[in-house]
Amino acid sequence: MKLEEITFATPCTVAWETMTGDDRLRLCAQCNKSVYNLSAMTRKDAEDFLDKTNGSACVQLWKRPDGTIATSDCGRPTPPPPQVRLGGAPMPAPR
Repeated sequence: MKLEEITFATPCTVAWETMTGDDRLRLCAQCNKSVYNLSAMTRKDAEDFLDKTNGSACVQLWKRPDGTIATSDCGRPTPPPPQVRLGGAPMPAPR
């Protein structure tokens, strides 16, 4: 699954900053699920992760105003706060 194909039926409203863990993986105390930070991964690792989990894992990512997804190999591993943060379980793109 390409990062730009990710859609969220119901984006999570729990702030990433309130979850315990590190830059790549945190635990949501509200739903008790692991949440993976795709923006802390390389593009290839993030897309491989989505393929491996069939889009069923809870993820968070940073989307730039131009619609591209920030990843650790794009020169800015931790995007500044003004960018959009989306989270939740992504839905697979229609085939």
